Amino acid sequence: MAVDNPFDYNAKIKEINEDSSLAEADKATYKKSWADKKYTAEDDPFDVDKYRQAAGVAYEFSKKKMEEAGGQERETIGKGATEQRTSAEQAQQLKEKDEARDYGQAQRAYRY
Repeated sequence: MAVDNPFDYNAKIKEINEDSSLAEADKATYKKSWADKKYTAEDDPFDVDKYRQAAGVAYEFSKKKMEEAGGQERETIGKGATEQRTSAEQAQQLKEKDEARDYGQAQRAYRY
């Protein structure tokens, strides 16, 4: 017994009625058990639309998370570069100060 849409009650009942291998008592039992289930399309665990919606939400969440991580990484790289430039400037200033001091000491020593 195969029904294209398992939630189509009328198609299922028609299929049970047309099944010649079933006795009338079995047909009544199948009909009752099928009617008791009261399935709806919302009960379908394999709803493609719900799956697509959930996949879309997961994708957007993942995309946003990756964008935030990339932004933080760029910010960290930018801070590192700024600190490196600052330390290079400080090193250059100290070097110039040392050279000026050494030059001054050499000039004073030469005079004596």
